[in-house]
Amino acid sequence: MVAGWNLLESFRVDLDWNSQTVAITPKKQPRYPQQDFEFFKAEAQGDSAAMQAYLEKYPHERLSAEAATDLVKWRVEKDKASDAEVMKAVQWAVKTSLAGRRTETALSYLKMFEEMPNRNDLAISAGVEGLSHSREAFDARVVYALHNAIGELYMKKSAWDDAWKHFLSAAFMAPDDLAITLNLARVYDKRDETRRAYARYKKIAAAQGVPPEIESEVKTAMERLRKQLPKDDPLLRDEAPAPAAGRGRGGR
Repeated sequence: MVAGWNLLESFRVDLDWNSQTVAITPKKQPRYPQQDFEFFKAEAQGDSAAMQAYLEKYPHERLSAEAATDLVKWRVEKDKASDAEVMKAVQWAVKTSLAGRRTETALSYLKMFEEMPNRNDLAISAGVEGLSHSREAFDARVVYALHNAIGELYMKKSAWDDAWKHFLSAAFMAPDDLAITLNLARVYDKRDETRRAYARYKKIAAAQGVPPEIESEVKTAMERLRKQLPKDDPLLRDEAPAPAAGRGRGGR
């Protein structure tokens, strides 16, 4: 199959408007790029080693990104490869993406691996790879979304300090994002940093449109943490005291 500039350079195209026909006449032998031939050969083989060899030989060709995508898929689905081997393929996939989209590519792989059993560490590694390209990202929102996603993966491992670092970075970039604020509150709660946890739960409680399940979680956490705070803590100043037991609104 000949297409693109190869078609225009190698064939003459004549249009006859009266008969509404098109005549295509060869002018010269079309060139078939060797790198394209080798990609399709590796793809037909369906072999990871062949596709990796193609990428090592042609890392910057028009089909390199597609080759890297295939390599990640094959390493995971066909080879059942180790996290380390899959990450080598992910690095190819990130590297062959557009410069401003590399962080976004890594985030997409993080989400893919997160859904797979026993691939949590691989998902984290993919995310960290994406952060190494964060300065060139087209959209800063992708960067703090990536920090937040990595933090959630660390929470699954109860790695609270690692989670905190990423949530803090995300919160610095998006201070009004309630999902990030909630994650930071949860981590502070787990780290027994009562005031910091309470302050962030309180911020969420004051927001509009909080989903009922989150509202319930926040309310329960605040009630528990409130008992650990001094009664004169500034965080409690603007909060109405709970009514005394056995008294109605009229105080009787």
